Amino acid sequence: QRVEICLRAQEGLAQLEPDPNKRIKYMDFIAQYARLSEAEQARYEEYIQQSSYKEEIMGPVQQAIEKSLQQGIQQGIQQGIRQGMQRGMQRGMQQGMQQGMQQGEYKKAVEMAKALLNKGMNISDISEISGLSEEEIRRVSPH
Repeated sequence: QRVEICLRAQEGLAQLEPDPNKRIKYMDFIAQYARLSEAEQARYEEYIQQSSYKEEIMGPVQQAIEKSLQQGIQQGIQQGIRQGMQRGMQRGMQQGMQQGMQQGEYKKAVEMAKALLNKGMNISDISEISGLSEEEIRRVSPH
């Protein structure tokens, strides 16, 4: 009996309320007030499928579900983009710092090699001390 009353209320609502947004709110109120059991809910959904007001009853609900789904998808995409950008920035900063440190170490090794060349040290010893190849040392040699 509660199932039939709930269905009649929904059908009456479909006839009386043209605004789908208000209809959804009223439908939610009816559902909360009726507190149908699982078995009653299943029967209620069966009756709706057979009702001549099926589109009026379920149309706004389906639209609300689709709208919520689209909003959820959009939020997920935006969150994914933000996280991707954040990770990319962190990775880029780490790589940039690493490259900067490597360049700094290289410049320091070159300066040391130049100073040792000016002191008259041989290229092979400078290579061993600085970590630069003999070819790199020859390229920076002022002679």
